[in-house]
Amino acid sequence: MALLHQHRLTVFTYLVDLTVVTVAIPYFFSAIAQLTFLVSKRRHVQGWQLARDLCVAGASVLFSMWVTFASGYQVVYQALVVLLVV
Repeated sequence: MALLHQHRLTVFTYLVDLTVVTVAIPYFFSAIAQLTFLVSKRRHVQGWQLARDLCVAGASVLFSMWVTFASGYQVVYQALVVLLVV
């Protein structure tokens, strides 16, 4: 019984990791695009608004990288396959 419970927990953890990574990868690209847009100065933003936007976008990049790396390489490879097929 304990072995079955351990297997279910492993499968659940794997599915959660896969779900999080499939969301974090597009989130990463979105945050990078926001940083690129802010640095290119196409939008006129000054002072604290620019600092706020840069902090939020920078934190988003770091968060998505952290989540992706924490999930493990096997989940990341399989998530990329899922994202490329869809």
